Amino acid sequence: MSAVLSTTLPSTTILLVSGGDRRIALDPQSGVNRYGTRPLPDPELVQLGSSTASTITEHGWLAADALRRTLQVALIRDDDAAVYAEGMAQLRRAMLSMLGCEADDTQAVFAASGTDMLLLVGQWLRPGCTVMIDPAESGSGVPLALRGRHFDSQSACGASQTPDAQVGAWRGVLRTLAVRNGDGSTRASHDINAECEAAVDAAAGSGQEVLLVVTDVSKTGMIVPDIECALKLRRRWPKQIRILVDACQFRLSSSTVRGYLAQDCLVAVTGSKFLGGPTFCGALLVPAASVARLSRQALGKACAAYSQAADWPPGWEAARDLGNGANFGLLLRWHATLAEWSCFVRLEPVALNNKVLDCVLALRARLAGDSRFEALPVPPLRRTALGTQAGWDGEQTIFPFLILNHGQPLAHQQCVRLQMLLREGGMGVPRYALGQPVACGTRDDVAVSALRLCLGAPLLATLKSEAIISLAMAALDRTALLSMQL
Repeated sequence: MSAVLSTTLPSTTILLVSGGDRRIALDPQSGVNRYGTRPLPDPELVQLGSSTASTITEHGWLAADALRRTLQVALIRDDDAAVYAEGMAQLRRAMLSMLGCEADDTQAVFAASGTDMLLLVGQWLRPGCTVMIDPAESGSGVPLALRGRHFDSQSACGASQTPDAQVGAWRGVLRTLAVRNGDGSTRASHDINAECEAAVDAAAGSGQEVLLVVTDVSKTGMIVPDIECALKLRRRWPKQIRILVDACQFRLSSSTVRGYLAQDCLVAVTGSKFLGGPTFCGALLVPAASVARLSRQALGKACAAYSQAADWPPGWEAARDLGNGANFGLLLRWHATLAEWSCFVRLEPVALNNKVLDCVLALRARLAGDSRFEALPVPPLRRTALGTQAGWDGEQTIFPFLILNHGQPLAHQQCVRLQMLLREGGMGVPRYALGQPVACGTRDDVAVSALRLCLGAPLLATLKSEAIISLAMAALDRTALLSMQL
């Protein structure tokens, strides 16, 4: 091949917002995407909203930019497909190494987002029934994705779609589990588990294959259904139940992820929340025990709108239905995530656990002791059924709360406005990113929502607990002040 450039790549900034649906596109006026994030570092924005999405750090951006330059050189010798395939193979090896899974047969599939990944899982496994948490605790597009429907007007590969139209021939049934009462309080765990068992037993008892989604953790920091409940149901229906762990927040240690994989659970993750990578990078971890069977599972040509062949491990049947294109934006976003992740995993475990616990105690005390806030109840995180040792991820890292004005919670639209005002800051006023409002019932017939203050890997990797707590307290002070203006 002659030394002629096969492709001139766009800038790093443009690539970081390419290869996704409309959610990743930048608003021409504000310069941010639907999640309020930019494809450039924003060091003046205090990042406390990683339950929604994270803004790329300078460290992550430099890693992405370096990869772009490496790819540009590689494109002198090879075409897009070959360069992308090699990049994804290297990414796959790096991710499995970070998780400590490089020595077994665990595999990884990549997708533009968590929702894209769940859509692909549905088309791939084609369950008769899917059982999962209330969509208010996952993502707005997830119910459509897991029923085999398009969830946006544009797919990750750039094809125009009709939202709510069928992706392919498969159509799934979705059963959801309510996790909060009408006033936002949490339902009893045994009631949620009983509802889950009834739904699964009814579907499996009628001969259907069931995809049971364990969300770890949800938008407000819960595990639903209980892991023990999910494993018990699979023992009851071993040939009909497949467990998928929705860990798209990725608030899990490598040990916990390996615990799920050892239980033969699929694990869906994203790098764009807790880990601090740029918006829109998803992956599915396939446990070693299922690789032989699932590698022979076809996907369907309709999924070519959402995935490239190189996003799947080499030789897998699913890849045969896909094109040999390249999503360099996805590759750069994951590379930026790996840069953040590598800093986080180098933290000394005991020191990290203590740092998280310091923050947890301070935030709980503030939310409980300040009459301007009402902490939303979050049950303890229990993963004893996995048989893994509890670490930092056994502590709460998402803190949902209602904002009270004269004793009454702000309505949903007021919370939306408040979150935007916090990001805007002002003359000499710091800017704060909190997690987007999550619907949590009604009070006096008014729909209310909780904002979320979150711990994220970049904060934990770069700041002492005292500094993190100071930033969080200042954010809460600012939140209370702005709420009085609404």
